[in-house]
Amino acid sequence: MSNVVDAGDLLWTAGKTAIRMARASRSGPPASPARVTGRPAPDTDVATAEIAPNVTVLIPAADFTAAAESRGGTDNSLFAALMVGVLERCGRVSPGDVVPVSLPVSSRTPDDRRANATSGATAFVEVSPDRYEDLSAVRTACKDAYNRSAANSGKVAQRAVVLQALSAALTRRLAANVTTPLCLASNVGLVPDEFATLGTGERAALSIRAVTATDDPRNLRDRKGGISGWLALGADDVMFSVSSLDPVRIPDVTTLRELVTTELAAWGLHGSRWGA
Repeated sequence: MSNVVDAGDLLWTAGKTAIRMARASRSGPPASPARVTGRPAPDTDVATAEIAPNVTVLIPAADFTAAAESRGGTDNSLFAALMVGVLERCGRVSPGDVVPVSLPVSSRTPDDRRANATSGATAFVEVSPDRYEDLSAVRTACKDAYNRSAANSGKVAQRAVVLQALSAALTRRLAANVTTPLCLASNVGLVPDEFATLGTGERAALSIRAVTATDDPRNLRDRKGGISGWLALGADDVMFSVSSLDPVRIPDVTTLRELVTTELAAWGLHGSRWGA
């Protein structure tokens, strides 16, 4: 009987939440730039492409911070600019385009035991050569994205309530045509000692990346994704990790490594391969 009551309560709450979301959506369109692009991958045979090839490098922390600060930026804005640069170099976007850079945001609080306590912000970054000399526009774009995310944090929570009331089959149907991000930049920040040392008291190099759950590169092509990146700050090194979600333009690790190396060099940076 208690299960029936709980289910009824969940449906009632989800229904009320859905109504509130519908009313709120009439208040006006979300903020967006005048020009957003991201050309879909051409219909190319990708049967021989690697599945989400990854390149992870360790960059001296002092060099990374200096490169950001000398251009009026931060570690985070430099990270976003690097990701946009790799995307441009592979031919996915061109000068003048505006790239929606997906920025995961942690909503975890002390003693928070949720498996996933992450929401998202979107920074609209213009592909402009000026960013190599001045990061202020990228920094402002990221700041604006976080401000919008904070203002909409209640809406994210409301969506979670509604999704709980949906069946697994319906959720799969709704996700069937979902695309992957054009440019994801996930900044983990400073890595805690307890994680970096694994309890040994001695820090070690680490690698962070997303795992793509598919064995068919055609699925990645059809999702129209671009690149996925991770950044983690250590005591001596900055871990910069990039994975390809576009098997057409970045089909293998050799191509990706060349793109990453060339983009880092444009900022006066170099990195050693993780694990090498």
